Amino acid sequence: ETKPYALLFIGCLLIAPSVLTLFKSVWKIIFKDSKTPSTQTFIWVVLVESLVALGSAVLTLVAMPKFDILTNVMLLNGIGMLSAIMQVIASAIARGKKRFTATSALSVVLLTAGYIFFAFNYIYCPQWQEDSTRREMVLLVGLAIGGAFLVSLNWWENYAMLFKITFFQNTIRDIKRSRNLVSILSSVVRIAVISTVLGAYVKLSDQDWSSVLSVTSTTKTLVLSLFAIQVISSALCRWMAVVACKMHAVRRSFVLPMIMVSPTALAAFILAIWIPFLNSSSSDNVNSTFATSFATYCSNFSSINGSGLGVMKLLVTDLTHGVCNRVASLEGNVIGYVLLSLSLFSWWIGLMLCTLYIWFLSMHRIERTKQLFVRNLYEAVCIDQSMLLNTRFEVKDKMTIYLCATMWHETKDEMLKMIISMFRLDRFRPKKNKFNDVAFESHIFFDDAFKQKDNKRSVNEYAETLAEVIKEIMYLYFLLGWKLNRPFHQMYEEKEEGLNNIEDRLKKAKENTYILALDGDTDFQPSAVMLLVDRLRLYPEVGAACGRIHPTGTGPMVWYQKFEYAVGHWLQKTAEHVFGCVLCSPGCFSLFRAAALMDDNVMKRYTTKPTEASHYVQYDQGEDRWLCTLLLQQGWRVEYNAASDSYTNAPQEFKEFYNQRRRWGPSTMANTLDLLASGSLTSQRNKSISKPYILYQIISMAASILGPATVCLMIADANIGLVLAVIPPVFYIIICYCTKSDTQITIAAVLSVIYAFLMTATLLGIIADMVIENTFMTPSGLFFIGIMAMYVITALLHPHEWQLIICGFLYVICIPSGYLLLAIYSMVNMNNVSWGTRETGTQGAAASTMTQEKSVKCQKMLKFCSYNLEIQVNQEVKVMNAPPPVASKEKEFWMDLIERYLKPLESDKAKEERIKAELKDLRNKATFVFFICNALWLVATFFMQTLGSTVTIKIPKVFVNGTVDPDGKLFIDPIGLMFLVGFATLLAIQFFAMLWHRIQTLIHFIAYNGTEAAVNRRAMKRHQAMPSDEHVI
Repeated sequence: ETKPYALLFIGCLLIAPSVLTLFKSVWKIIFKDSKTPSTQTFIWVVLVESLVALGSAVLTLVAMPKFDILTNVMLLNGIGMLSAIMQVIASAIARGKKRFTATSALSVVLLTAGYIFFAFNYIYCPQWQEDSTRREMVLLVGLAIGGAFLVSLNWWENYAMLFKITFFQNTIRDIKRSRNLVSILSSVVRIAVISTVLGAYVKLSDQDWSSVLSVTSTTKTLVLSLFAIQVISSALCRWMAVVACKMHAVRRSFVLPMIMVSPTALAAFILAIWIPFLNSSSSDNVNSTFATSFATYCSNFSSINGSGLGVMKLLVTDLTHGVCNRVASLEGNVIGYVLLSLSLFSWWIGLMLCTLYIWFLSMHRIERTKQLFVRNLYEAVCIDQSMLLNTRFEVKDKMTIYLCATMWHETKDEMLKMIISMFRLDRFRPKKNKFNDVAFESHIFFDDAFKQKDNKRSVNEYAETLAEVIKEIMYLYFLLGWKLNRPFHQMYEEKEEGLNNIEDRLKKAKENTYILALDGDTDFQPSAVMLLVDRLRLYPEVGAACGRIHPTGTGPMVWYQKFEYAVGHWLQKTAEHVFGCVLCSPGCFSLFRAAALMDDNVMKRYTTKPTEASHYVQYDQGEDRWLCTLLLQQGWRVEYNAASDSYTNAPQEFKEFYNQRRRWGPSTMANTLDLLASGSLTSQRNKSISKPYILYQIISMAASILGPATVCLMIADANIGLVLAVIPPVFYIIICYCTKSDTQITIAAVLSVIYAFLMTATLLGIIADMVIENTFMTPSGLFFIGIMAMYVITALLHPHEWQLIICGFLYVICIPSGYLLLAIYSMVNMNNVSWGTRETGTQGAAASTMTQEKSVKCQKMLKFCSYNLEIQVNQEVKVMNAPPPVASKEKEFWMDLIERYLKPLESDKAKEERIKAELKDLRNKATFVFFICNALWLVATFFMQTLGSTVTIKIPKVFVNGTVDPDGKLFIDPIGLMFLVGFATLLAIQFFAMLWHRIQTLIHFIAYNGTEAAVNRRAMKRHQAMPSDEHVI
């Protein structure tokens, strides 16, 4: 009479994974765009999911309750039949090496034998001699086998990948494109079908749903406990399996545990019955056969009343009843025991052979879940079998990474760092090892290397060659336009392959070719490159990836930047990565996908010469951010990997720092506004940029614009204090408009020192107020303690960087300099588009150099640009071989490249004056809007404060011990509270994003250490053992 209650919860178990997947997919659609599947895909998904849900419901709700627990545990291993058959067929028609043909064929034989033994064991059981009973058992056995076969359709995508059938290929491609909506559709269909089968079965079996309301508390406890254990353990099992595969612990932490689940559960069930039986037999001390003793034990056990027992005892009792009933049905028939044992053994070995390929699967580190497994759904009734059969077959491509470094006015030490890093990477990657799936090629491109001496061109003091007109874009067109495309054009010209095949191979080459962009002073380890490679290899839609940039140098300015960089990476970049995608991949160390750079409106637009004032600010002042903006608008994703560390020199002087940020500030604002302006179109193209993420960026941009006013409010008290706090910024604004840049920076340095003392007093004042009021339960107190705790926790979660928290005090007291004075300086000097760093005076004879004959200049350029420059180095001599002559096709490429993109800019005084006037006009408009927004914020706050308690919010005063002062009230102005709540919410979002990103980084780091690091440590030892005179570079 309580069966409907148990069936209800079994049905809930079956739909639990669908419900979880439904919530997850809806969440993804909210924050990421998803395409709509085609009608063909829609119909196919509904059909397959209906069959799978029908098979799962019939097998679990109808058939399995009629069998004993031992059979049910191993019966689920038989769902690998379809997978084994498809593997045999694929191996038979495949060309080349057929590795698992024999094992797959043997798996089919064993699984089939298991079903045959199972059928004979139940159909011809002595207990079911009557025709009606035997017909019912035949029906149940047929339903079990048919249900298991329908469940195996769940992984049809994995089977379809083995065959090149157009229908399946198009359907799989469409499902990948619209995965989130397909997951929602699958979940809804499964929930509907399983619910229908459940309701129909209860009705057809003459059971009454009203009995659900009359179950005993013991039954409720048992069923609810089993339900909770199964749902939680299945979800954790699935998550742990995914993490194990991402950590590259496939064999020891995934395949082996999953294979051993069934026999382990079977052994546990047998022991749960066997131990009480042995204790009973020893106490009875009766000399009889095992069958007689166990039959006696079962008859005595059946008379025990189960009421009042605990959950575990109830489980053991139910388990014993089931086994006793099965033993009674066999009536001592030895053949029945043999058939039962053979069926259990055949199913288990068959599943093991069917999934044998997973033992030899060579997967990348931190693979995406959808690249590891075919389906997001897992089967609750057979979690171990579903995870094994859900594992994809091996797909692995080789990639090429071009290391591209630009050099311009670097010092000897800076160049040495970068050169050492390149050679370190070459040593890091052994040519012969199982992870040799990446090819490296290094290129260095030089700018501004010559000077005029004695009417001849000679190398200048920097010893860095080519021409001052060569810019960073040159190497991209050389590598992507020539080295990547040319071999395929040659194949087409020579008619080696068909056009479609060549296009497919070229597309694959673009997707698996990466550009590593470097600055001349960048220092990095090989592991940093490989960790970025993992990100691009993991997600095909990722166009660029960056790592953790560490500023190097000494002095207070560097200490300030160390914490500034840390906070920016710890919180801001992780939040962008988790909720959307990173907006800027720094040019000093970033990995780009060739296909992304060669996409429409990316490289072509990136090479566009600035023609308007806004172009000079957006394009030239932050070229890395401009490139990332183009990638995002084209639909590519930019990611951040916190485990990839690189080091670059930071400005050590106050002037150099301000000039650098004078470029970065307006450029960042211009590119972000451009991205937000095209937000609707970008969110349609880029699934990583959702409407909520655009809202997040709008709030962040508003906080950045209102930064100066916020600093004034921070260091000022109410009323007259706020007026006094505004005087220094207004004074500095006038200075910036009326004096030269050097004077502005000098005054900013003086004001920065004064503001540092004021900030120190402000911090002490906040602490003193909390001590005097004997409470920190105020908005400012909670915000201060909260942000300090957040920074400390964040630092502790970065164990290699926790010491940077020491620089946090310097960062805090320099907030007025960084967010008030620097903002004013950057906005007012927006019309100055010079770089301001590493600049030197131009040579007087440089003008005459530009008048040389074009043919001579191009000839010299081509000689230096020949990429195949071979240098032999040993301990005694240094020999430079003459570079080989440039091929005619490559020469044509270079001539065309020079004509289109590298031709020196012609001096046009009228145009220069026009641009200068437009830049000043743009500066005036931008600063007007910027300062007006801050002024309005200050005025609104000032008037709120002058109105006093009439518009303030009253909150009770709470002491540190938790008691409330009945007479004490705290008055808070609404605008200040709104800003504190908004800023605190922004930081909380970033903090939780950082926590999630830390978990993913930990998984990636463990996976890397378990694979790449171990192999290359051995390679480095072998390399160090080599005689130094055998090295050839």
